[in-house]
Order: sequence, then C-alpha cells, then structure tokens
Amino acid sequence: TTGSSGHPEPLGMFYPPDIHRIPSQLGITPHALAASGGNAASAVAILARLAAAEELLAAFTSARTDCSTFMREVQTLEHARSRPGTSSNLDQQLAEARSHLADATAARITAESALRTEALADLSSGTKALLAIQQQNSRFSLPPEFKIVAWNAHERKALELAVAAERLAAASHRRLASENQTVLETARARSEVIDAKANLVAHEAEIRATFAGQ
Repeated sequence: TTGSSGHPEPLGMFYPPDIHRIPSQLGITPHALAASGGNAASAVAILARLAAAEELLAAFTSARTDCSTFMREVQTLEHARSRPGTSSNLDQQLAEARSHLADATAARITAESALRTEALADLSSGTKALLAIQQQNSRFSLPPEFKIVAWNAHERKALELAVAAERLAAASHRRLASENQTVLETARARSEVIDAKANLVAHEAEIRATFAGQ
C-alpha cells in the first residue's frame, strides 16, 4: 500500500511485530538489501511474502528455538563435565546433546533457506544474486559496499588487510602504505562498489524504516 507521497505506508498496523525481525535473521539486512538495489517497495514485498508463508515461518521459528535449546544443553553439560569427578554417564548425555544440536542445526539451515527463497520471490534475479554474494561475504571483515563483490580468496584477504590498515592509519594519524592504498582505490573504483554506495545512500534508511514497521 502506498500513501500520497508515493512511498509504501508503514506496515506495523498490518503485520505482527515479530515479522519485522525475520528479514535480518535471514541475512536480509537493510544495508544488504539497499546495496543490492532494493528499496522500500522491495522491503514491503519481502514482509508480505513472510506474512503469507505461515508454515515456512513456523518451521523456521521452531528450528531456531530448538537450536537455542540444544546449544544451552550442550553448554550446561560441557560446564558440568569440566568439574572434577564427572561420570561417564555425563559423557553419554553430552554426546546425545551434541547429536541433537547437529540435527537441529541442519533443520534450521534447511528452514532458513526455504523461507529466504520465499521472502525474495518477488525480487529481481539481479537483486537476489547480489544478496547471495553478500550472504557469502557476511563473515568477512569488510565494509558493506565491498561485500557486494564476489572476491576471490586472494583479493578478499588483501582487501581485509587494507581495510584494517586504513583504520589503524586513521586512528594513529599516520599515512597509509601505498600498497594498501592501491588495493582500496582499485576496489572502490569497481562499478559494483560505486553502485552499492549510491544505493545505500538512496535507500538504506527507507528500508530500515519499513523493516522496523515505521
């Protein structure tokens, strides 16, 4: 639904509050969606798909709960086993808990993949491809605009080191080494990175507001 300004109206009045937390749990964060070329209308489409996917949403929520439950159980048993005088029965309980956690984790991954696919169903193939690249890069220490590129391992490592060196140089008021400067300049000159930065400026705030139900 759109208002007189042409922008999507806030969705908080239509969907339960927990819906608005799901995109980020699926890795569809405001900056990832914006960097991929999405906008507030994309966020509306994602929330609508999630609200309609009751069975997938229930499976995802249940799988996350199971993972948390078994993780706590494993941690409790590991702590108990670290104390002197533990029994072999505790080892068996811990092995069983770890097995349950592995099964729950596999179920969560499957449920997450299914729900993410459904949530993104109305987005363009290009946007979905860029979101997938960012999901793969999510564990690396890179600025949001750099996560839009499918770097090879050598490029990514050099970029991570250059980003860290730039931060250190700025904090210590020192000149950045030329090799790191070259790596960063080359990365920032890529069309994907330029587009991502422009998209973040243009759309991240509106996506964040939409996901927050504002």
